[in-house]
Amino acid sequence: MQAIILQIVGLLIITTLIVLFYSKPNIESVETKTYAKLIGLNFLFLVVGISTYIVAKLIGNFNLINILQKTYMSILALLNLYSMFYCISIYDKEEKLSNLKKILLSITIISILLIIALPLNVIFEGDLLDGEGLSYDVALGHTILSFTFFLIITLYLLIKKYSLKKISPYIILIILYLIGFLIRSCYKELIFEGFFYAYILFIMYNTIENPDVKMAKELVFQKKLAEESSRKTLSLIEDMSEELKSSVKDLELISNTKIDKNNIKELNNVLSLFQENSVKLNDKISSILDLAVVKSEPRIVTYKYETLDMLDKLKQFLEIEKEDKIKLEMKISNKLPSVLYGDEAGIIKVVLYFFDLVSSILSKKNILLEIDNIIVGNFAKLRFKFITNDKSILNYVVEDKKTKELKLKITNSINYEIINNLLEKTNGNITIIKDKDNVNLILSVNQRLVSEYDIISEKEENRNIKIKYHNYSGKKLLLVDNNNLKLKEMKILLKPYNIDVTVAQSLEEMGNKLSDDETFDMIIIDDIIPNFEIDSFTKEIIKDQNGILNYIKKQAKYNITTIIMVTPNNKRIEEQYIKYGFNAYIIKPVNKENIDNVLNKYFETK
Repeated sequence: MQAIILQIVGLLIITTLIVLFYSKPNIESVETKTYAKLIGLNFLFLVVGISTYIVAKLIGNFNLINILQKTYMSILALLNLYSMFYCISIYDKEEKLSNLKKILLSITIISILLIIALPLNVIFEGDLLDGEGLSYDVALGHTILSFTFFLIITLYLLIKKYSLKKISPYIILIILYLIGFLIRSCYKELIFEGFFYAYILFIMYNTIENPDVKMAKELVFQKKLAEESSRKTLSLIEDMSEELKSSVKDLELISNTKIDKNNIKELNNVLSLFQENSVKLNDKISSILDLAVVKSEPRIVTYKYETLDMLDKLKQFLEIEKEDKIKLEMKISNKLPSVLYGDEAGIIKVVLYFFDLVSSILSKKNILLEIDNIIVGNFAKLRFKFITNDKSILNYVVEDKKTKELKLKITNSINYEIINNLLEKTNGNITIIKDKDNVNLILSVNQRLVSEYDIISEKEENRNIKIKYHNYSGKKLLLVDNNNLKLKEMKILLKPYNIDVTVAQSLEEMGNKLSDDETFDMIIIDDIIPNFEIDSFTKEIIKDQNGILNYIKKQAKYNITTIIMVTPNNKRIEEQYIKYGFNAYIIKPVNKENIDNVLNKYFETK
């Protein structure tokens, strides 16, 4: 059995490859299709080779051995053919070499026919099983032809200065065959062809699978984003058409009105009406476009601004916005914070839209706007109180049956939808309070007194650490931790790098996100996650040799840089994580310096 030991090992390798290859989704390309044929042929090649040896040992029927050996050599010819096809498919994307493929196919078919038809002498002495004769010479000649082809392709790529990455398995195959022939001079009984092919197909698997699968998933993800964007655009167009239809009809009615051109007063009235309706139409179009912009912005940009400067801008805009018939009085508290962190432009926009909404539903146009704030911890809730004695506004107010709170009930208003979208992004809300004399419509928006980053920077582990931040926009990171506070702190630390951060709070959630079409450049995973204490987590890795990493690769189907956050310990567990395949570790607590080192190491372009 010593003669076929390499064949048995090769059979185990190729069986594993077949399971791996077909258990994952693959891109339908010439390259992957050819690879599928290669692993199938190699499996048959090894099975026939092992069977031939067993038959020779157990039965010794030379006629049966002759048939099996010719089958073995015919499969070898097909393996050589598809290996040449594979080399062509890598660099001939436009299929300009289709004629060459036809020539190689013809040569292979003729070779197989000759292998079958020509005589073959079976050599079987002790553990040695071999052959000789014209049939054997044809099989050998076809193999030499394929190896010559591999060398020519290699020389061509070297001259053209192309990458040899994907052709390298066949360069290795030639070297292995040369080594095999040298070994066989001492151990003539060894059969190595099937094992060598299995070995180079194992190498090849890692050159064709991961990059393509990642690219395919990213393309599918981008396609979904485009389809969603298209759906929203169509929805917006439909909303726009319904919203504008009435205004356009009003203009059409005015244009069709018969006018006595000699009656100047009537002419002025019609022109004035036409102008008024044109302005309304323009306002509706502007509001619809503003709504589209608000909905398309995924998040609010937070920055530092001066409160009084923001209110001064608001005053100027309100003066422009309000009509002559609207009387607006403003009272601003003298206890407002001088500086806030938030979205200055977003606040101005939501207040202006709210003012426009309130003034449009009032009969009496007298409004008092009081601006104050409530401070809770590191937050300041800015309150814009629109106070009116016009009770007609209650026609647009309903009481919630459960909470007894008053709420606005306004339908078919784009401005109201814009307000709700902006408030959702700024954690704001609308409160309505009525008393004996007045109705108070309070617009509240939460802002920070201190930036989140400043708070994190003041923590002990981050003090006196100065960082020169790099812009890693376009990079995607998956953050895995079950601690909400730690997730929030990590996202704050990562924010200056402009990285797109996605979070998962369990292994199952991580697996779901990895198996989705969106791809990631890095995973940072905590060593303590649900159902895994630090020791059991380590045992899980040791038990399954890098089980968590295998799980990540199985779900993602492409390679991802994986960093683990390690709890301080005396056992140097972090070194075990590196041993079992993690790219790097961060000793907790995570601070600005160690996260910066990891990001720069794996994201910074040299």
